[in-house]
Amino acid sequence: MSTPTEPAVDQPTQPYPPAQQTAAYPGLDQPTAVYGAAPFAPAPDTRPKLLGIIALVVAVVGVVLVAFGFVPVAGVSFIFALLGGLVLLAALILGIVVLANKKHGGKGLGIAALAIAVLGGFAAIAAMVFSFVLIGLTAAAAVDESVTSSDVTAEDEATDDGTSTDDGAVDDAPAAGAYDEEAYLAIVRPEILAIVQDAVPGISEAEVAAVYSDETLVMLGTPFVGLDDAAIEANREPFVSSMVGMSDGIFTEDHANRLYDAIVTAARQHLAE
Repeated sequence: MSTPTEPAVDQPTQPYPPAQQTAAYPGLDQPTAVYGAAPFAPAPDTRPKLLGIIALVVAVVGVVLVAFGFVPVAGVSFIFALLGGLVLLAALILGIVVLANKKHGGKGLGIAALAIAVLGGFAAIAAMVFSFVLIGLTAAAAVDESVTSSDVTAEDEATDDGTSTDDGAVDDAPAAGAYDEEAYLAIVRPEILAIVQDAVPGISEAEVAAVYSDETLVMLGTPFVGLDDAAIEANREPFVSSMVGMSDGIFTEDHANRLYDAIVTAARQHLAE
């Protein structure tokens, strides 16, 4: 009796379905994201931030100094405005270095320093104009006071001598001429500009004109009309002293004397009626 034959051992069996067949189910073999995983974080900036901090501190100090430039004290306001402007310029340079140099960190500090320095620079310009206006008004008040006091003294002396003082004029006063403000300003304004620019290098013509307006120049020259040479010289010293003192040395005696001579000469020629 025959026995059933057994299958050969080396007969290949039916292979399993290839792994790629499972791709028929969407997303089965796709990698899934881990829920709650933190995103990739950049490396921290380890560059030094010291220069940026210094730039910001210097800018803040400059703004504080400029704020003192609006103190209504002649001379003091100009000094603080000028000093604050220089400090803000240093802050501006430091801020640019922080942003331009890749070795320094703190770019945000540098940007803040630049913004404060630029805004503070406009405030410094306003403070300087304010200080010049204040100096001009104070000088005008001092001249008017000194001229008034000298007129009173001259009248008293003339009365004691028994001489007449009609209209406050004296014998050697210049004769009244044609009143011409334009001619007066045409002489005085270039002289004022040259003197102020010599005392304060870098100041513009517009800034000088804002301080010494046409009305201010006429007000400065009017008190000298009709005075004799002795009265003019008597008023020179108080005028020069007041100008030098109010400007805290910015105007020297030479500047003040030149200013005085320009105003007096032009006034006696063109403001006499």
